[in-house]
Amino acid sequence: MNSGHLPQNLDFIVLAPPQTRKRETAASSEAMAELGLRTGIIVTRGEKERIAAEAGTIEVIPAWRFFLDLPDSEAVDHEIPADQ
Repeated sequence: MNSGHLPQNLDFIVLAPPQTRKRETAASSEAMAELGLRTGIIVTRGEKERIAAEAGTIEVIPAWRFFLDLPDSEAVDHEIPADQ
């Protein structure tokens, strides 16, 4: 995943309920097909797996792993005014 930029197809969810899993993997697969991507990412609270979808592969990763793998160039540095 550490390719130097954020993926175009990214979803943050909890996959535990079967209906949520079905809905989100279908939506990710549809977005992948529309965007011409072979890989999508679903970021979850703690789940990890690889799902074969019609459009390609959906990587399910825990949020902590996703944020640790972000490249430094994606970091945002916001200045907070001194009066706040």
